[in-house]
Amino acid sequence: MSLLRERLPGLRVRVVNVVDLMALQPISEHPHGLADEDFDALFTWSCRRNWHCQGKVVDAFRRWAGAARVSVMSAFRFVEEFSKEGFVESNSGVLQVVRLRELMNRWAAAGQRRVLEIPMRWVLHRGRKALGNALRSYQSDRLVASSNFDHDASPRARLCLALFEAADALGVGFVHGVKPCLYLERVNADVMKELGLSGNAEEKEADLFVRIPGNRESVFRGVVKTDRVPVSDILQVWLDVSQHPSRGKEQGDLIWRKILSPAFELQKS
Repeated sequence: MSLLRERLPGLRVRVVNVVDLMALQPISEHPHGLADEDFDALFTWSCRRNWHCQGKVVDAFRRWAGAARVSVMSAFRFVEEFSKEGFVESNSGVLQVVRLRELMNRWAAAGQRRVLEIPMRWVLHRGRKALGNALRSYQSDRLVASSNFDHDASPRARLCLALFEAADALGVGFVHGVKPCLYLERVNADVMKELGLSGNAEEKEADLFVRIPGNRESVFRGVVKTDRVPVSDILQVWLDVSQHPSRGKEQGDLIWRKILSPAFELQKS
């Protein structure tokens, strides 16, 4: 501050401590927003003009937040952290992701540290399509339960096919012989029973594995439907299989080469 007084004696500085960042939006866009006259009284008209110069960036964050179904401030924090790590750069006011493959590899490694895997067995002997049929039936019952919503009841846990089984469902699988996996939002004995599964299994005896993710929203918000079966989206499949010891790198490289890399290159152009 002393340097400013010395070099720019005519400069006037006003510090405003903003506790609720939603107040920076127009009142027409958020109930906490400020009316124009209140904003001008705090920040002056010129600051308001400068704020509007950043409008395109703010709108971009708003679009990203809407697509990810998170708050605008969460989108700001997300980009801020990426910028600190050197994965986001600003080029003529346009934010651009750089070192993409390194970022994706770090994401894949970090995601697997937060997954609990539970070996399971079928209560009755089932065929190859047993898992898909069980998830399809569960999903139908879940829709019925949603239509008869009970405010006192807990929402039914989300689940979906995972890893190589999901890759097969999406039409990109080529690794066979690996025990199937499914994601389940939380450990729930009732759901296991409904699916026809028993937890009394050693890893070598397991028919399949139930995975409980630490980052639930990251997994389940992107779920897609294939033949009425909930399936991990292609990005989540890549994140999961890339670190898997059973030819996971080969499966991951195929997904990257055929789907993800062309999609990212298209975004750049």
